[in-house]
Amino acid sequence: MQLLSILAYVFGIVFSFWPLLILAPIGWRKGNIFRGVLLMWVVVFVCWAVARVIPPIPSMLIPEPANTYLFFLTGITGIILFGIQLIMKRQQS
Repeated sequence: MQLLSILAYVFGIVFSFWPLLILAPIGWRKGNIFRGVLLMWVVVFVCWAVARVIPPIPSMLIPEPANTYLFFLTGITGIILFGIQLIMKRQQS
Protein backbone atom coordinates (compact mmCIF):
# COMPACT_ATOMS: atom_id res chain seq x y z
CA MET A 1 0.00 0.00 0.00
CA GLN A 2 2.94 2.33 0.63
CA LEU A 3 4.09 2.15 -3.02
CA LEU A 4 0.58 2.96 -4.25
CA SER A 5 0.44 6.02 -2.00
CA ILE A 6 3.79 7.25 -3.32
CA LEU A 7 2.65 6.71 -6.93
CA ALA A 8 -0.64 8.47 -6.21
CA TYR A 9 1.23 11.46 -4.77
CA VAL A 10 3.61 11.66 -7.76
CA PHE A 11 0.75 11.29 -10.26
CA GLY A 12 -1.17 13.97 -8.37
CA ILE A 13 1.72 16.35 -8.95
CA VAL A 14 1.86 15.33 -12.63
CA PHE A 15 -1.89 15.95 -12.93
CA SER A 16 -1.40 19.47 -11.57
CA PHE A 17 0.56 20.30 -14.72
CA TRP A 18 -1.95 18.83 -17.20
CA PRO A 19 -2.42 22.08 -19.17
CA LEU A 20 1.27 22.07 -20.07
CA LEU A 21 1.32 18.35 -20.84
CA ILE A 22 -1.74 18.58 -23.09
CA LEU A 23 -0.02 21.24 -25.20
CA ALA A 24 3.22 19.24 -25.56
CA PRO A 25 2.15 17.39 -28.77
CA ILE A 26 1.89 20.70 -30.61
CA GLY A 27 5.68 20.88 -30.56
CA TRP A 28 6.16 17.34 -31.89
CA ARG A 29 5.70 18.61 -35.47
CA LYS A 30 4.90 15.22 -36.96
CA GLY A 31 1.76 13.18 -37.12
CA ASN A 32 -1.72 14.25 -36.19
CA ILE A 33 -1.85 17.00 -33.55
CA PHE A 34 -5.35 16.01 -32.37
CA ARG A 35 -4.23 12.40 -31.97
CA GLY A 36 -1.19 13.50 -29.97
CA VAL A 37 -3.22 15.76 -27.71
CA LEU A 38 -5.81 13.05 -27.16
CA LEU A 39 -3.11 10.48 -26.40
CA MET A 40 -1.52 12.84 -23.88
CA TRP A 41 -4.95 13.47 -22.34
CA VAL A 42 -5.41 9.72 -21.84
CA VAL A 43 -1.99 9.48 -20.15
CA VAL A 44 -2.88 12.35 -17.82
CA PHE A 45 -6.30 10.75 -17.18
CA VAL A 46 -4.52 7.59 -15.97
CA CYS A 47 -2.42 9.80 -13.68
CA TRP A 48 -5.62 11.41 -12.37
CA ALA A 49 -7.24 8.02 -11.74
CA VAL A 50 -4.23 6.72 -9.80
CA ALA A 51 -3.97 9.99 -7.86
CA ARG A 52 -7.52 9.53 -6.54
CA VAL A 53 -6.23 6.81 -4.19
CA ILE A 54 -5.16 9.51 -1.74
CA PRO A 55 -6.93 12.75 -0.85
CA PRO A 56 -6.34 15.23 -3.68
CA ILE A 57 -3.39 17.56 -3.32
CA PRO A 58 -4.01 21.22 -4.17
CA SER A 59 -3.41 22.04 -7.81
CA MET A 60 -0.46 24.29 -8.53
CA LEU A 61 -1.85 26.04 -11.63
CA ILE A 62 -5.66 26.04 -11.47
CA PRO A 63 -7.64 25.81 -8.21
CA GLU A 64 -9.92 22.82 -7.62
CA PRO A 65 -12.65 21.95 -8.59
CA ALA A 66 -12.22 24.09 -11.71
CA ASN A 67 -9.02 22.17 -12.51
CA THR A 68 -10.82 18.83 -12.80
CA TYR A 69 -13.81 20.32 -14.64
CA LEU A 70 -11.54 21.98 -17.22
CA PHE A 71 -9.55 18.76 -17.61
CA PHE A 72 -12.63 16.72 -18.47
CA LEU A 73 -14.05 19.48 -20.67
CA THR A 74 -10.75 19.49 -22.58
CA GLY A 75 -10.95 15.70 -23.00
CA ILE A 76 -14.53 15.79 -24.27
CA THR A 77 -13.66 18.60 -26.69
CA GLY A 78 -10.60 16.68 -27.90
CA ILE A 79 -12.63 13.54 -28.53
CA ILE A 80 -15.24 15.51 -30.49
CA LEU A 81 -12.63 17.32 -32.59
CA PHE A 82 -10.74 14.10 -33.29
CA GLY A 83 -14.01 12.44 -34.35
CA ILE A 84 -14.89 15.32 -36.66
CA GLN A 85 -11.42 15.15 -38.19
CA LEU A 86 -11.78 11.40 -38.82
CA ILE A 87 -15.21 11.89 -40.44
CA MET A 88 -13.91 14.66 -42.68
CA LYS A 89 -10.88 12.60 -43.69
CA ARG A 90 -13.10 9.63 -44.63
CA GLN A 91 -15.42 11.85 -46.67
CA GLN A 92 -12.47 13.18 -48.67
CA SER A 93 -11.30 9.68 -49.54
